[in-house]
Amino acid sequence: MEQPLSRRKPLALASKVHGILAVLIPTIIALTAGLLLWLLTLSKRKALNGMTYLLGWVGSIAAGLRLTIDGIEIIDNNRPAVFIFNHQSGIDPIILCRLLRKNIVGVAKIELKSHPVIGPLLSFGDTLFVDRDNKKSKIDVLDDANLVLSRTLSIAISPEGTRSKHTEVGQFRSGPFRLARRSNRPIVPIIIVDSAKVLAPRSLNMKPGNVHIKVLPPIYPEDWADKHPNEMAEAMRTTYVDELTQLNKNLP
Repeated sequence: MEQPLSRRKPLALASKVHGILAVLIPTIIALTAGLLLWLLTLSKRKALNGMTYLLGWVGSIAAGLRLTIDGIEIIDNNRPAVFIFNHQSGIDPIILCRLLRKNIVGVAKIELKSHPVIGPLLSFGDTLFVDRDNKKSKIDVLDDANLVLSRTLSIAISPEGTRSKHTEVGQFRSGPFRLARRSNRPIVPIIIVDSAKVLAPRSLNMKPGNVHIKVLPPIYPEDWADKHPNEMAEAMRTTYVDELTQLNKNLP
């Protein structure tokens, strides 16, 4: 039954306040803890791992996320890797921190670097920023990501390059697949279901809820040696579409 207008406004306001606090509070806690760990251990990597772990757990609790995860063991058994994911919601980075926990570097669009809240956190986390409209920036990010992978760290990147405008999977770019081949690291696909129902794109209205995660088996460069990265990107997009269709059918 639809809520009366007099009740919808307070509910919408409460959802928006929840959304702001669920981003702001975990960010402040994680960034503060990361800086303190850096001072205490003199190791930025230990500080970043602690920050990632905290952001995943505190952020999940603050957002009211209830995660169901299939294949979690695949993540730790196949590091370092190029972890790819479908990007539905602004809550996805929290989910990834919860899943990946340590020794991870993310790739994000350059616009986020200037965000007053998220920007400092991403910059401190050694995030690789890419200007999607600048060819040199894309090349530089691939170079930097390859260097990251050579140091036994993993990369987290969305092949879509940005959040989907709707729940449909967007076009997959070839960058992550070029990176996997160049670094000789596996691709580990992470499928996220229904995160947009918790936090819709371009919205601050957060609604606690269930998010289903499925981690697929790793794909090593030799497994697709006969395919061009563009072909691999399209094949992987088809896999995501098929998996999401099946998962949505099976969910209550």
